[in-house]
Amino acid sequence: PSNAGGTTLGPVYYWVLWAIRHLIGPLTDNLPHAGGIGLSIIQSLSEALLFAALWKRSQSVWLALGVCLLLVSQPQDMGLDVAISNPPLAVAFVKMAIAIVLVSDEHSSPRWTVAATVAAWFAVQAHSTAIFISAPLIASLSLSEAVARRWASAVRRLRASFDVILLLELPFLVSVLNAPGQAAGPGKVFRSLADTIRHPESLHLAGTYKTVADACRVLLLEPWSPAWFGSFLLICAAATAYRFRRDVALVSITVAPIAAFVMGFAFYQQPLDPYYCMPIIPSVALTIVFALTIWRPSARFVSIAFAVAVMLWQPSRRADSMNYYRFQNYGVLARGSREIRRRVQEIRFLETEFAVPPTVDANYLYTVLGGRFTPDAPYSAVISPTGEVRFKLVKP
Repeated sequence: PSNAGGTTLGPVYYWVLWAIRHLIGPLTDNLPHAGGIGLSIIQSLSEALLFAALWKRSQSVWLALGVCLLLVSQPQDMGLDVAISNPPLAVAFVKMAIAIVLVSDEHSSPRWTVAATVAAWFAVQAHSTAIFISAPLIASLSLSEAVARRWASAVRRLRASFDVILLLELPFLVSVLNAPGQAAGPGKVFRSLADTIRHPESLHLAGTYKTVADACRVLLLEPWSPAWFGSFLLICAAATAYRFRRDVALVSITVAPIAAFVMGFAFYQQPLDPYYCMPIIPSVALTIVFALTIWRPSARFVSIAFAVAVMLWQPSRRADSMNYYRFQNYGVLARGSREIRRRVQEIRFLETEFAVPPTVDANYLYTVLGGRFTPDAPYSAVISPTGEVRFKLVKP
C-alpha cells in the first residue's frame, strides 16, 4: 500500500524485508531493529559501489569520498533507515544504478544495460518518485547508442530494458488481474495529473522548482539552511549540463533527473514532503560537485577541500539524525523485554518507567520474543529507564 493511494509499482520492498528477516532476523531474536540493520547494510553496499565507480570515472579519490560522505550522512536518510522505511531502499538502488552507468562505457556488454535497468526499476518499485531518475537513466542506455548512430546496438539495449521492466512488473500485473476492483499504482498522483491537464493554469514550474530546491536543501544540507541554495543549484545545473553536453549518460544521472522531477511535480497539486525528493539527492550532489570541479586547474584543490569540509561536518550531521524517526528508548525496552522473557513465559501486563510515544505498543517486543499476556498470570513486570526489570505479584 502507498500513501499516494493505491499501491507501489512492485514488491521489491517486501522482498528485501523478507530477505532481511531470514538473514539478519535470527541474529536479533527477530526484533524489529533487524530491519534497520539490513537497510543500513544495503545502503553501505550501494555507497561502496558508488565510491568505487566515482573514483574510477573521475580519477579523484577526494571527489568520490566527498560525494559519498555527503550522501551517507543525510540526517533524514539515516533516520528513515532506522525506521525501516522504503525511501532509503529506493535511494540505495538509485546509487547502484548510477554506479553501473559510471563504470560502463559505450562498448560495454549488454549485461550492463540489464544490470542498470534492474537497479533503476527496483528503485521505482521501492518508491515511485524514483521514476524521475530511473526514466532518464534507462533511456540514456539506448539513447547514447542512437546519438553515436549505432542503431542496432540502440535497439538491442532498448529491447533489453523493456524486457527487464516487463519481467519485474509481472508480480504487479498478476496482482492487478487477481484483484481487479482494487486500486493499483499511486492513485493520488494519477488524479492530480488528470486535474492539472484539465486546468493547465495551475501549472507553475518556477514555484515547483523553488519547492523542490528547498526540499533538496533540507535533505542534503540540514541543519545548514542557506537561503541561496535554489539559485546555486540552478547555476550548478547549467554548468554541469554544459560540461557534459556531449555525454548522454552523465547528463542522465545529474541534470536530467532534477529537471524531470521539477516538471513531473509541477503536475502534482499536493503538498511536497521533503522525503519525496530523496531518490534524486544523489543526482543533486553529483550536479553540484561536477559543477564545482568544472575548471580543471582547480579541480583537485576543490575536491580535497570539499572532502575535508564534509568529513569535519560528519559529527553534527550524525547528531542531527538522532532527531528523526527515533524511539530513543527502544534499546531499553528491548533489553527489558528480553529479560522478562528469559525469566517467565507469561505476565499479566507490562509497565514502563520511561516515556513511550502514543504510536508505540510497549507490549510488542515481548510478544515477538514469544512471551504471552494472560489474565491469570501471577506477575506483572515493570521496566526501568536502565532496562532493569521488577516483577510484581498481582493479587487475584
